Amino acid sequence: MRSSFIVVLQRKSGVAALPTIVIIALIVFLAGIGMVGTGLVENAVTFGEGESRQALYAAETGVHDAIERLVRNKDCNNGGSPSCASYSFTVGSGSVSITITGASSPKTILATGTKNNKTRRIQTVVAIDANNKITVSSWSELTD
Repeated sequence: MRSSFIVVLQRKSGVAALPTIVIIALIVFLAGIGMVGTGLVENAVTFGEGESRQALYAAETGVHDAIERLVRNKDCNNGGSPSCASYSFTVGSGSVSITITGASSPKTILATGTKNNKTRRIQTVVAIDANNKITVSSWSELTD
């Protein structure tokens, strides 16, 4: 009788181990799914930040280009030739749109850089003296 009691105890201890193993495997599986989901979200955020940074670089390039055009012809935004009142061009895989306002000194440059669905804007105010020397009095990123 004693040996049959030990056999029954051994069979029952195996039955308790199976649900424990299944529960542990389920916990490990769910933790893995959570880590993969977190990684995908982080990747998407990082990609969006990269595009936003490229849009900012495009806007900065536009401001520098506008300053160069004003150095060559300080009246290019007031009917001068070639006109620079409003123009755009491609920068890498992004683009920039520039608007220059102001009849005389100071002039305001607004550059809007775009990369896919990310947009960054920089506004710069410049003063131009009689010798066509340009001084930047403000340079700021505009936020919505």
